[in-house]
Amino acid sequence: MKKILLTSSLVALGVSQLAFAGEEMAPVVDTSAPSSSPWTLGIEALYLKADSEFDSGYESQDRELAYRLSLAYQNGDSWGLRLRYFNFEATELGSPSDGEEHGPKVQSIDLEAFHGFALGSWQGEYSLGLRYFDLREDYDGKGGDVNYDGWGPVAGVELVRPFNDTLDFYINARVAYVFGDDDENDTVIDTWTYEVGAGIQCNMTLGDFDGHVRLGVEFQEWEDLAYNETDGEAFGYVLGFNMGF
Repeated sequence: MKKILLTSSLVALGVSQLAFAGEEMAPVVDTSAPSSSPWTLGIEALYLKADSEFDSGYESQDRELAYRLSLAYQNGDSWGLRLRYFNFEATELGSPSDGEEHGPKVQSIDLEAFHGFALGSWQGEYSLGLRYFDLREDYDGKGGDVNYDGWGPVAGVELVRPFNDTLDFYINARVAYVFGDDDENDTVIDTWTYEVGAGIQCNMTLGDFDGHVRLGVEFQEWEDLAYNETDGEAFGYVLGFNMGF
């Protein structure tokens, strides 16, 4: 009986040692989700129509394509850094007598820091930075040409509310206070520029990276910079794509 018990004990000890040895030799498998890239690229196409307070301004202009590019870096929940470039070259401002194209040509470059926040069921983001703004309008020697460029602080906020796992509703706003010169009229102008947008976004995943596609509307205004120092503005549609890489 003692031999049987001793033999059983030795067998059990041997099996347990083999089990522990098997655990030590088993490869370690990482089942955690892949980390997202801190870099994101944004591309937006805008279909805009310019307008002006001036009576003979932009009222007969067709909608034309503009674009906006952005490159951002954010590591985790820390502050991020983003560079944005916007370009809109309108060419269809009515029918000038000499047949030449003219219209507002707008460019802006924003360098900004941004950070996320939560507001109830909304996910938000606010940003602060510096804007370069350039506006040119040619009126064929009619005495109202504009050639303005300036710099100033810019601030923005965006809110996103989920409908479900795929669709969200978004709203955003951005304002800049710009100081600059109109070289065409030799005047110094400090002015406000505004952007307000809203729409829906569809979330997606490509490989290890998350992104979204947006469809919405956007309104822009630049005060005192259009023909005869009136307010210029543009309104239209936005199709955007944002993805990590």
